[in-house]
Amino acid sequence: MEIPPSGKALLGYGENLNKAQWLCEGTVISERFILTAARCTTAGTLGTVTYASLGVRSNDRHKNTHIYKIKRVFNHPKYNEPSWYHDIALLQTEQEYGLLFYFVWLLSTLLQ
Repeated sequence: MEIPPSGKALLGYGENLNKAQWLCEGTVISERFILTAARCTTAGTLGTVTYASLGVRSNDRHKNTHIYKIKRVFNHPKYNEPSWYHDIALLQTEQEYGLLFYFVWLLSTLLQ
């Protein structure tokens, strides 16, 4: 499956999906990976990024999209907070996005 070029992802933090805080963004680059800033991989007391909501356009619309749990975080090995040098990371989801993500994205584009 080809991922749409506007594959935006909102990144959620917290253990409980219903109380997750959506504080950062990333870009879908394949069926299982999201590119983001390394500074987005943790959020203070909320901990490590936990969820990705795909195909969103703004923070208030993420509930109409499909949400994936983050399996692994790969920060650039030379990233050293608070410096913004090497501020890049990959997030791997537990599941592939599959056709559902594409159809949600396509439908939201058509209804715009």
